[in-house]
Amino acid sequence: LNYVPAGHSSLFLAFNNSIVDELRERNKRADVQIMTIHSCGWRSILCRYGSKVKMNPNKSIAKTEKVIKELNISENKRGYYFYIIPKILDLMRCNLCENNEKAIMDLILHYDINVDKEDIKIAQKAFSYLITDKSQFDFMDMIYVPVTDESVRLQKYDYVFCDESQDFSVCQQLFIKMSLSRKGRLVTVGDRNQAIYGFAGADADSYDKL
Repeated sequence: LNYVPAGHSSLFLAFNNSIVDELRERNKRADVQIMTIHSCGWRSILCRYGSKVKMNPNKSIAKTEKVIKELNISENKRGYYFYIIPKILDLMRCNLCENNEKAIMDLILHYDINVDKEDIKIAQKAFSYLITDKSQFDFMDMIYVPVTDESVRLQKYDYVFCDESQDFSVCQQLFIKMSLSRKGRLVTVGDRNQAIYGFAGADADSYDKL
């Protein structure tokens, strides 16, 4: 930050809140925003949809339950669906997966998830309910909605800094790029040998893709 020219805006996307706190203590500039990527996304959602929207970490489960009730699925299979469908919904969002059978099949094969076509149909229906509900948002929505909802505006910065970039999903990578001004500069740090968040949409090639 000491090398950023005066009058240029900067965004530092830290990996967790403890790093945010440390960086804020060390930063001496007034033109720098320091936050986690989820906090940055949540702020943009609140600016678009207002403070009345709710944070619901169980949104995926709620939409799965709605589909289960509509399809009158037997009680003995509900526990399985409450586990597998939210997992698929998260992977669809962090990979920007289209809501069609082939795209979902390719996705679950990539992550080695064993489901059948009936499961995919349930996921498709739950996903439709999930993305059309703009009254509540979950943790994954904080990244997905600013990237996919054209009415949500991300603030642009001249410089964007981020760490642990080997663990960014496709959706997070696009979020970062959308935060850059037209002539903005991205400064990122990562280690391709430490890619450990495959369950969150990253993979061994995430660093090189960014």
